[in-house]
Amino acid sequence: MNLNFAIGEPFFLHRYIKIPSNIVPSRTYPPNGGNKALLEQLVEIYPGYHIVVTNGARQALGAVMYEVRQNKNGARMYAPVPHWGGFRSTAVRAGISLHSLRRCPDVIPTGPNVYPLITYPNNPSGLTCMGFDQIPEDNRMIWDGAYALGAYGDYWGLSKMHLDQAWCSIFSASKLFGISGLRVGWAVTKDLNLYKRLRRTVEAQTCGVSTYAQDVVASLLRSYPVSFQEKNRTFREANESLRIYARYCKSAIGHMCEEFSVSGMFAWFKIYPELQLKFKDKLVRHRIKLAPGTDFGVEEEGWWRMSLGHKGINIVHALQCLSLKE
Repeated sequence: MNLNFAIGEPFFLHRYIKIPSNIVPSRTYPPNGGNKALLEQLVEIYPGYHIVVTNGARQALGAVMYEVRQNKNGARMYAPVPHWGGFRSTAVRAGISLHSLRRCPDVIPTGPNVYPLITYPNNPSGLTCMGFDQIPEDNRMIWDGAYALGAYGDYWGLSKMHLDQAWCSIFSASKLFGISGLRVGWAVTKDLNLYKRLRRTVEAQTCGVSTYAQDVVASLLRSYPVSFQEKNRTFREANESLRIYARYCKSAIGHMCEEFSVSGMFAWFKIYPELQLKFKDKLVRHRIKLAPGTDFGVEEEGWWRMSLGHKGINIVHALQCLSLKE
């Protein structure tokens, strides 16, 4: 059996979130910017902001990066390491260079043409080595908040501060409800010009977003309310399942790690140098796939990310195979 814990698929949410079965697919093109029903739900979460619905958070990020590229005054985009590997490939497709900040924190240049790309809670580490208070006020911060809401932890206090400071924030229905196949995300901004440009970009790229997928997300937001103040009962129960697997992960492989953190959906750890070959051998022998640190901009050997959002029986089996405990 091949076990892939390298992907960030939130399988654990499937047992908690029930997909509505009574939605009739629309036969018309989706409206530019998003369906009325979905936008009405999102406005309650982000009052006072402009919102553009996209085909997943990745399209939102790519559209924002494309707009950054249009800055004729030498725009520079920075992201602290470790950061999600998709940042760099998305930046390449958007035609912009992404500079990695390898110290924590590095000094970010000041100026309105500087765009820090911050993830909080961070993927892969669950934290961020750079907070909003370390970013120059004249920067245009882009915040990836895919794991800020829902079942991933008690992040809403700092997350609301990131939302208020960010030039643009990005969110994901895939991570919020465990519906990666429907491809719905959204960009949130107070910049009216950016909002208008993002709408045009999404329309030009994909002629909007599936109306059926948007209707499903709107229905889920009505059934499982989301806010920056508190979690509903369903998300609290789902989060507790993550905490259980986090504790088990630490007990199973923590003794093998020089550094270990687990937060949200991921365990992020560095195997002791003398155990790295043995650990890699276990991965190959038991056909277990983890994401190496190099995927997240880390040059040092021995770093790995393991998703704890997998099915529980698979997580337990994999950790038993990887552990060096007798």
